[in-house]
Amino acid sequence: MSFGQRLKRIRNFRGFTMKQLGMNLNIPERQADVRISQYESDKKMPRKDIIEQMARILDVNEWALDNPDINTYYGAMYNLFEYYFSYGLHPIKIDGKVYLTIDKNIAMDSLVESLHDWYDEYEAFQNGTITKSQFIEWMLKYPEYSKKNINKDPRKNG
Repeated sequence: MSFGQRLKRIRNFRGFTMKQLGMNLNIPERQADVRISQYESDKKMPRKDIIEQMARILDVNEWALDNPDINTYYGAMYNLFEYYFSYGLHPIKIDGKVYLTIDKNIAMDSLVESLHDWYDEYEAFQNGTITKSQFIEWMLKYPEYSKKNINKDPRKNG
């Protein structure tokens, strides 16, 4: 999800108009809604200090607005939170273990099929039917080798 989409979702959740948020950022009243609209439509990207100020005004962690670094645990969590909004991804607990699942009422059938496809490839790797190299190749070239791909090219040996 883009910065602008996240900003709009959070701004609406907090009950701010574009003009109110802009004015809280010390943008002149006649330009306030235009500037926020530009941010929300991803026509302009605010500077880091403006993003920090927006986060304070909207009472959110800066990572909720900015593109989180997936190489950190917090960044990974914020990315998973975005998948909740997009696909209904959420944790469930089975026998004391936490798993992630998607809400089939939100996620499109094609995503569900793709997850099944990924699961099948992962299982083939785990049981030795394909090599680690072939599994990585599958991920790097997805959907080229996908079972649902109309082009059904044969898998390269690896």
